[in-house]
Amino acid sequence: IEAHADVANHYSSRQQWAEAEALLTPLLQRWETLDLPLNSHFANDLVQYGYALMGLGRHAEAQRALERSLALRKEIFTAPHDRIANSHSALGMLAIQQGDFEASIAHRRASLSMRESLFVDPHPLLVITRVQLGGSYLAARKFDAARTQAERAASNCAMPGFSHPYCTQTD
Repeated sequence: IEAHADVANHYSSRQQWAEAEALLTPLLQRWETLDLPLNSHFANDLVQYGYALMGLGRHAEAQRALERSLALRKEIFTAPHDRIANSHSALGMLAIQQGDFEASIAHRRASLSMRESLFVDPHPLLVITRVQLGGSYLAARKFDAARTQAERAASNCAMPGFSHPYCTQTD
């Protein structure tokens, strides 16, 4: 099962959503048919499935998968935890695609709050999450809040020795 998940992750990294979904649908079904424990691997596979469904424009199905991953991760891990933050981030991306900017802001703020309690600046996940949250604020036309997040990310990117691909989005 996990070998198939690795291949699906490869397809997802190349935005080959149909191929990823074609592997993940039977994989998740097999997992439950075999009555395997719903653990962190299953939650990770749900997130990948949610991204594949998003890429295919199947937002309602993606919402169910991502909400299930968030609920499962909240059962498995004690907050704050980066896996919980990751599920919030994925739900924030989906909300943007659905035009629900307030939900996107709420999920991405939850993700940033957790990550700020886990990591110290500069950290790549803080830069990524601030850029994403800034995008949500921008979509909601909350320009001052968007600028604040961009400036925080940019200040991390300006630190000596720190480099990350997202830093080009803070200019």
